[in-house]
Amino acid sequence: MTKTTKSAIILKAVFNICFALMFVSVAALTLWVVAASSVVGPSHNRLVLLRTVHLIALIASACLYFRWPWVALTVSWLTLILILTGVFSWDTRGFQYVLYQFSFDILFFVAANVGFASFSALNRAKRAPGGDSVISTMRDPRL
Repeated sequence: MTKTTKSAIILKAVFNICFALMFVSVAALTLWVVAASSVVGPSHNRLVLLRTVHLIALIASACLYFRWPWVALTVSWLTLILILTGVFSWDTRGFQYVLYQFSFDILFFVAANVGFASFSALNRAKRAPGGDSVISTMRDPRL
């Protein structure tokens, strides 16, 4: 096995692991939306509606991840912007609680960025001279 083939296998594994992490994040946020929509009153209805629309965007980006991973990257950056601008309300006790409150959003953000980086590295290796072994590795059904 050449060095190029080993790196392609590792990058492909990282890409797939990032999808699994994104799936966990979407599943957890789905449970949150279902639970919140059944419990909250009309005063928090706006937050549940925003989170539902956000969840639809996360599901769509996860579905398009293997074809166009930049969609998940864009949705993750928009999520970060929504969190930092305060559209999704924060816990006022401190930054540590904010990290806990948005842990699944942060997980999605990290997974989308790392997955996009591995996808870009795989495409770069395919375009490089002598990248035929990487292309054949990507098409190998045993991976």
